[in-house]
Amino acid sequence: MGTLGEPLPGGQDILGFFGPLNGGATDPEADRRLAQLLSFPTLAAQAYRTGDWSAFEAQRAWLEAAYPQVFSAASVELVEGAAGGGPQAMLLEIPGSNPQLAPLVLMAHQDVVPCVPGTQDHWTYGPFAGTADGTWI
Repeated sequence: MGTLGEPLPGGQDILGFFGPLNGGATDPEADRRLAQLLSFPTLAAQAYRTGDWSAFEAQRAWLEAAYPQVFSAASVELVEGAAGGGPQAMLLEIPGSNPQLAPLVLMAHQDVVPCVPGTQDHWTYGPFAGTADGTWI
């Protein structure tokens, strides 16, 4: 894969590759949920220093409440980071209807990269504002 703005094999732009599948329109509910998900200050480096993993716990609780059907069907494993500390990721296993088929694996982590100190005045919204303004989240 290339970088943003660089075409993929076949000429498809990376931004288009990761864009919505519905002709460019976004789902306001999906935007709202993503904005809310990003409002949790899940800073792993800070949590390692302080031992306070409550933002991660709150985000996991929010995910379980926001997606009850997913979590009722899944077995959930909390995964710690390489340096120990608290869990920074979840592994959800949802059995398919045909156990003979290979599983689909979707992977993500909960921690975020912190805002570079001194750059906050360049932001339209705070890094954890959770704002969806119709163009950006």
